[in-house]
Amino acid sequence: MTPLGMLFGAGQNSIQFDFSIVMAIVVGMFLHISTTIIFETNENHKFNLAKLLAILCGSAIAIVLH
Repeated sequence: MTPLGMLFGAGQNSIQFDFSIVMAIVVGMFLHISTTIIFETNENHKFNLAKLLAILCGSAIAIVLH
């Protein structure tokens, strides 16, 4: 559906979109989907502290190395 939406949107020159708003919505949807997949894969959807700590450590390493 994304390629179809892009093709449809490219043909609509009369409608002005704010690209940053559209990207914020798309990124928010991706974050929601990915965090749901990461955190709710356990039985009974229990919170896993080890996964959260691994994600935070990985994010910290990525920030330091960047």
